[in-house]
Amino acid sequence: MPPSLGGPFGECYQQTNPNPQRETMRAPWKAFTDWVKDDVQPPPSAVPRLRDGTLVPPPQVNFPSIPANNYEQISRPAVTFLALANPLRVRNRGPLFNGEDQSGIITIEPPQVVGTGQYMILVPQVDADGDDLGGVRSPTLQAPLGTYTGWNLGRADRWPNHLCSLSGSFIPFAETRAERMLVGDPRPSLEERYGAHAGYVAAVRAATNRLVGQRLLLPADAARLISEAEASDVLR
Repeated sequence: MPPSLGGPFGECYQQTNPNPQRETMRAPWKAFTDWVKDDVQPPPSAVPRLRDGTLVPPPQVNFPSIPANNYEQISRPAVTFLALANPLRVRNRGPLFNGEDQSGIITIEPPQVVGTGQYMILVPQVDADGDDLGGVRSPTLQAPLGTYTGWNLGRADRWPNHLCSLSGSFIPFAETRAERMLVGDPRPSLEERYGAHAGYVAAVRAATNRLVGQRLLLPADAARLISEAEASDVLR
């Protein structure tokens, strides 16, 4: 690692989020093609929504209190959730620009801030692990190995309490109940969730089967993800 980055995770507080998007993208593209070519309706939208509580203002996010994972080889600071989001203010881009549908011609650049008001910012609500409830929950989220977030903070000696570029976070679970109890981690350990390696593989298989049935995962991707789980060292 270059000296300029420093720290076990570069400029960031936590290691980056490994939850892949490729499988989640491929299935909707297949559904879109089927819709255009054969008039087969796509799967229902899975976006977070206000009405079911999966979309909330940042202060209402029930992010768990995750302590420092001192049982790991690399001791990390506790996870900090600030309940903040970038503000979105009303801006004037000129009389020829239609802000409602983002069409027209921008004649004022940079745009002028109008008044002091701000738009309401909404973000996904999370489950007890800190993982987003809304959206397409990939096998990584349905059979998790830790907490996966869309945000990461800067290192304490660089820019603490500020977002670390566009990086997400991954905060792994303890392997055993004894390890998580040692540090007071409220999230069940891998051992408590899956029992053994076979239990983890079974959870991945169940998750992929659900998503294939919902047309949110292609069968070929499901087979590969199950094979990767079988070959992994989780709880071995």
